[in-house]
Amino acid sequence: MGADIVDDQRYLESYRSAIPGLWVHGDFAMRDEHGLCYILCRSDDTLKVSGKRTGPSEVEGLLMAPGKVSEVAVIGVPGPI
Repeated sequence: MGADIVDDQRYLESYRSAIPGLWVHGDFAMRDEHGLCYILCRSDDTLKVSGKRTGPSEVEGLLMAPGKVSEVAVIGVPGPI
């Protein structure tokens, strides 16, 4: 099989077959009372810190815990190691 066909199959298996008739894209989202949509985080986004896997929401929770920050966003950025 060609690489394009394998990639297409992997895409269909990952995003189109988890829940029949629904595109599962991997983002956690919400809709507010006005109908606006907000992307909250990637469901499969993981940071690897000192060999341990940590999700961005765990880091965000730690930053928000003292109550001195009103909003926070955490993303993974590849490092040199």
